[in-house]
Amino acid sequence: MILSLQDIEQILKNRPNKTLVDAAQAYSRKLTMHITGAGLDTYIQKLDYFEKKELYDIRLRYTRSNKDFFSRLHRPIDKIFTANGGSSYYNMPDGARRAFLQLLGDVEWGHSLRSWVKTFWQPALHYDPMGLIMMEVDAKGDTYPTYKSSNSIYDYQLTGRRPEYVVLCTDIKTGDTNRADGKPRKIYRVVDDAMDYLVEWNGNTAVIIQEHSFTNYYGKLAAWVLSDRFDPQRGYYISPDDAVIELADQYLREGGILNVFKNHFGFPQRWRYMGDCDKCKGTTQINGEACDACNGSGRKHKYDVSQDINLPIPSKEDPLLVPPAGNIEASVTSWDKMDGSLDALFNMAYYTKWGVDYAIQTSGPDIKTATQSLMDEQPKIEALYAYSSAAEQTEKMIADHMGSFYFGSSYGGADINYGKRFMLESPDKIMDSLVALVRDEAPYEIVREKMEAYYHTLYQGDSVKLNTALKLIDVEPLPFCPLSRAKELLNPMDYARKLYYNDWRGLKTTRDMLMKSTVEALRASLTTYTLQRISDPTVTITTQPITTII
Repeated sequence: MILSLQDIEQILKNRPNKTLVDAAQAYSRKLTMHITGAGLDTYIQKLDYFEKKELYDIRLRYTRSNKDFFSRLHRPIDKIFTANGGSSYYNMPDGARRAFLQLLGDVEWGHSLRSWVKTFWQPALHYDPMGLIMMEVDAKGDTYPTYKSSNSIYDYQLTGRRPEYVVLCTDIKTGDTNRADGKPRKIYRVVDDAMDYLVEWNGNTAVIIQEHSFTNYYGKLAAWVLSDRFDPQRGYYISPDDAVIELADQYLREGGILNVFKNHFGFPQRWRYMGDCDKCKGTTQINGEACDACNGSGRKHKYDVSQDINLPIPSKEDPLLVPPAGNIEASVTSWDKMDGSLDALFNMAYYTKWGVDYAIQTSGPDIKTATQSLMDEQPKIEALYAYSSAAEQTEKMIADHMGSFYFGSSYGGADINYGKRFMLESPDKIMDSLVALVRDEAPYEIVREKMEAYYHTLYQGDSVKLNTALKLIDVEPLPFCPLSRAKELLNPMDYARKLYYNDWRGLKTTRDMLMKSTVEALRASLTTYTLQRISDPTVTITTQPITTII
């Protein structure tokens, strides 16, 4: 869409999409409160029937935000950026591709394109789904992606996820505030398919600031809504956390009540038989008038947790408490129930989002088979697929805009595929599955794939060890099989290579060549060493037991 000056004035005056923008901003504010804690005070409401103002003020002061709740809830999302496999291909000449990869290595503020998607798009997707990713061009002629908060949007018109135009609020101040008409002026940024304007608006007339307006370098509005999850009932795109927001509301409310409970009863309060009023000292009067502190009773009635609660001296008919003093302590049962209720709410939210229970087995045998474990995790895997697909699409759109901007028609588009091996199981659990596969004599390729999964999980923070381990899988004959069984399965030469594998692996020359050599070169080295050992059995080398998994 290309806007005329009259169109811009009508948009600034009437805000034709105000309902949509207001709904998006209100939705974002609530999500932002839950996920980041910003604006928490405005969402804590007084429980009228149950709560006095004094207690509400205390709860308002001590309520903890839901940042930890959502941090734990979002933890599995990290798997889409650490998953194994995947590829990125850019259809362009080799020389241009190398230059493009260098550009993608630093798209903004030192972030690579993948890092930018993780750092900016992924969090904003949850707390500001109707915000925009918008491609910008700087004064040097470089292009880069930016995130535009929905709270900075004055108006926009969407066709699907693409805005036809966008009007952004700015904090730029007008130079002349004392014009003849006396009307306040604001500066808006208006972007359509043709131009990128700064516009001064006095509530009636728009004036384009020519020195700060320029042609849209892309020839279109290069922007799109962050979320791909459209809700037809509400008419806008929603957060992946939408289904758990009501649970988060309840978690916030009950967490605040629990904090008040802990702070109140966490200080054991002492009681004893009633003493005199602090103000009138038991005389019942101050300057000839009834004491306002004890209402003329002469006895103390109000206490905080640092003070004793005093009971009246019992009459002859009343039983005497023994001992005559003590401490009021919180009900452990109530405390446990409230803690348990919060745990249950988080577990419910986790299951709602991921389709699996949050509970983790910390002891006892795991009798599930590998297939059962995989089926248990399948709902979470499917949810991660949706995240992965959205991230792929986002990365592709940014790459395609940058590629066409820098390389024109020689750029043929990107094919972005994230890895889908999310490694949800722990190394110990994968090892248990691997042992079971070997014991049940599963096909070699299945066992080998499970070994790869084990190493990827075990060394996911150490690329050097991971690279070495993956190479050696294809160097040692039947690496998962003990010598006693391998002798029946291997030909004499391969059995000899396995027999002498650990001796070869312990050589300094082998350690030096592990990182820089190919699998084929390592195999050749092992074969050469094995032939030497066979031809000269008198050679003695300190060995360690053959490393096997069973």
